[in-house]
Amino acid sequence: DAANAATNDVSNANFTITVPSAYATLPYSTGFEGGTFDQYWVNGSTTDGRIRLLTTNTPHSGSYHMCMDDATSGGYSTNVARLRLNLSGYSQAELSFWWKDFGDETHTSDGIYFSDNGGSSFVKVLNLNGGSYTNNVWRQFVLDVDQLAASAGLSLTSTFMVKFQQYDDYPMTTDGMAFDDISVTGDSGPSYITVETEPNNSSSEANGPLGSGIAVSGALSSSTDDDWFYFDVTTAGTVNISLSIGSSADLDWFLYNSSLTEVARGYSTSNPENGSYSASVGRYYLRVDGYLGVTSSYTLTVTGGVGAALAFSPPKPMPLAFELYQNAPNPLTDETTIRFDLPQKSMVRLCVYDMTGREVARIVDRTLDGGCHAVSWDRRDSHGMPVASGSYLLRIVAGGEAATRRMIVLR
Repeated sequence: DAANAATNDVSNANFTITVPSAYATLPYSTGFEGGTFDQYWVNGSTTDGRIRLLTTNTPHSGSYHMCMDDATSGGYSTNVARLRLNLSGYSQAELSFWWKDFGDETHTSDGIYFSDNGGSSFVKVLNLNGGSYTNNVWRQFVLDVDQLAASAGLSLTSTFMVKFQQYDDYPMTTDGMAFDDISVTGDSGPSYITVETEPNNSSSEANGPLGSGIAVSGALSSSTDDDWFYFDVTTAGTVNISLSIGSSADLDWFLYNSSLTEVARGYSTSNPENGSYSASVGRYYLRVDGYLGVTSSYTLTVTGGVGAALAFSPPKPMPLAFELYQNAPNPLTDETTIRFDLPQKSMVRLCVYDMTGREVARIVDRTLDGGCHAVSWDRRDSHGMPVASGSYLLRIVAGGEAATRRMIVLR
């Protein structure tokens, strides 16, 4: 690796250079204290680029921070620091880090990249444009790794990498950037249910989560018994529902979105009672009901359809405050993910405006449950046409509160 090519051998003996291949398990954190990189980092630089752990230039905390710059004036270099993570078995992961730039960091290649194949390829998920921030001021970024990875078509694998990248042509403090206090935490995933338990006759008592392809056995025990279940879709696609009935009774199922609006149903006399729905990201509820109060045992199975990778995860804790986060990636050339928090159920209007204040696209215009939400925008206006390059305003109004973020669209 170019950044680690300082090993010297002055003997005639044979020797072996071992490149570390360890991947960190969660939780992982580092403040680079001690002035050395641990075994989970692989760093590289081109030409005169350099990545150093320094005590100068005011670390965020402790004695050291990771600094990237160019050793000369006028010659462009790229610096990359790769953190290797074993995210296999995790359904949720969160990356937190502190970042600041020292000067003219306005290059589109600067940012955070993800790889799920050990670094064979990377996808950019966050732009770090120093021109948008005050120089030499620490700022914290918290990234929803699983959500950003899913949006980029990546999985949480045992060979996952996070790449921190900087490109420019002058040394600190004219140019360059710094990182400190990096941590990654995760949730190893829900325990999917296989048996229905009573009572679960309302959405607030719904059993779950349902796992993709994991059959759940249940029974309607009385004429007034309704069984409710829930699952979370983290990657949009087709959801297939199958209700296998243990008798000749007529059982039906009804599918509801997070606002408890019915979006699909299986109500024929078939056994199994099969159906499908093209689901967006979010929470869904399933109700199993006996036609005219009939009772029977049953087996319920939910799976993803062709081309749809369904993943189920437990809900995140209810946020305490309303917040609109910066979209990622930004600037965007294709699709971007927009995250926002609602402390309670609210009517939400999320729109894109041009710099004259004209509404360009309405992304969300409906009531949503309280919680952490993520939606995508494909840079198309309300007529389905791609918007022009330039600056746009992302504005959300919910529950009597409002927030605005600036987005940049590039060709």
